[in-house]
Amino acid sequence: MKSKARTLSGINILAGIWLIIAPFVLNYDAMGNAWLEVVFGVIVAALGIMRLFAPRVAWPSWANMLVGLLLIVAPWVIYSTTVAVRWSEVVVGIIVAALAWESAAATSNYHSHHHV
Repeated sequence: MKSKARTLSGINILAGIWLIIAPFVLNYDAMGNAWLEVVFGVIVAALGIMRLFAPRVAWPSWANMLVGLLLIVAPWVIYSTTVAVRWSEVVVGIIVAALAWESAAATSNYHSHHHV
């Protein structure tokens, strides 16, 4: 359980780093999307780091899942200037949400089988 949670959290940390640098790599035109991705990137990375060092605590993963879902809808709530920006937000949102759900589920399964 610990190993799986740490691996999934490590990938989410990388996704957070991508969100932080994406506005510069993809040359965003609209500041709305740029600051949104940087903020979400910091949150995703921070929650991933928390989960990495506390693999038995599931709430950071559940919070990251929520952030991932917000990223999926963000292009339609805050206007995305390009198709690349829209795809980046949606794809990374799906990855973050799926990995966070799997990580949280791994902890829930662990606790249901190991009564502490």
